[in-house]
Amino acid sequence: MKKNLTISSLLIALLFMLTSAYTASAVTIKPNINLDHPVIMADRTETIYVQVDFDVPADYIDVRRHRPDLNIGLVIDRSGSMADRGKMNYAKDAANFVIDQLNPSDRIAIVEYDDRVTLLARSQNVTSKWRLKSKINELYPRGATNLTGGMMRGIDELIEYYSSRDINRILLLSDGLANRGITSMRDIKRLVKQARRDGITISTIGLGLDYNEDLMQMIAEYGGGTYYYIESPRQMRDIFEAEMGQIFATVAKDVKARLKRSRHVRDFEIYGYVNDDGRDVASIGNLYAGEKISLTCKLEVSPSEAGEINLGDFEFDYYDVKTNKTITFKKPLSVKVTKNVQAKEQAENKDVRAEALVVEADAFHEKQVRLVEQGRADEAKKNITKYQAGMAAAAPSLNNALL
Repeated sequence: MKKNLTISSLLIALLFMLTSAYTASAVTIKPNINLDHPVIMADRTETIYVQVDFDVPADYIDVRRHRPDLNIGLVIDRSGSMADRGKMNYAKDAANFVIDQLNPSDRIAIVEYDDRVTLLARSQNVTSKWRLKSKINELYPRGATNLTGGMMRGIDELIEYYSSRDINRILLLSDGLANRGITSMRDIKRLVKQARRDGITISTIGLGLDYNEDLMQMIAEYGGGTYYYIESPRQMRDIFEAEMGQIFATVAKDVKARLKRSRHVRDFEIYGYVNDDGRDVASIGNLYAGEKISLTCKLEVSPSEAGEINLGDFEFDYYDVKTNKTITFKKPLSVKVTKNVQAKEQAENKDVRAEALVVEADAFHEKQVRLVEQGRADEAKKNITKYQAGMAAAAPSLNNALL
């Protein structure tokens, strides 16, 4: 998820990341499942796109009420470019203010990085705020930017003290580029996905104008967090403090969706989310009050005769923040099979199909980027030309602005 922030809305973003895990009123996660083709043809293999929508009711609460404990990794860029326009001082001020909002039962680890990575404070309960803040206040800009190294050091600290009952999150603050250590987008994405599988979410804050937006957005997207673009670090503390009153609440943690397939499903693919261990499982992460997200899947189905067939059961499980219990439930997935072409065409959900094609196009693009990185640019170019022709052919019948 990406959010572009003006100066006036600065650390509302950081607040959301730090404190978006408070007990919400009773909310049951009720996914809504739609198919692009709820009616398919008999005696042939059909492709079906399935869209699972999570529409969580908005629920605002006072952040000073009881909440789960936080296990926070604060990862601060101190590279030379942070000297520009006093960004280092503002970053330190914001970090100190974060510490002031934590409870003694919360944990925080602080990592600072330039071309070197230093664990400024090992993960610890917040019992001595002045000591933590004094370490931050000693920072000054220097060196290049080993962004991945700093991020991974913070992740290691959080994993050591991980608890499924806590909010385990990295806050990555940077104005620069990953120009030291691991810099490949593909390698960084792999590390971020693994962190998410380990239960650690990552949110990123891009400061200033001279940073890699694609990298910061990718880390947040695949890390299950939020990416924020901040044009200027000025007024961070004032905005952060002014907006402390109300935030979005976390309703569910560690949300997973899996399809237990029937014999009619020949192949199954999930787009956009980590597919755990090769199984038909999507690790969605946390769901926040007021959030709307979608999960898109593609199925290859081979029905043999007309009638209604069961494609399997979607199984969902998540940790309910309010009840402190793991909730598990399932929803059946079925289609009608016909020999009437007109019946299939009339039942088509064009909106679901259009959105699915956009999601699939993103996944296709990612695969072609990997081919280019492997030195197979000509192959990627041919694939893209062929894919674009297919999309152009599908667009007119769907009549959707997304295509």
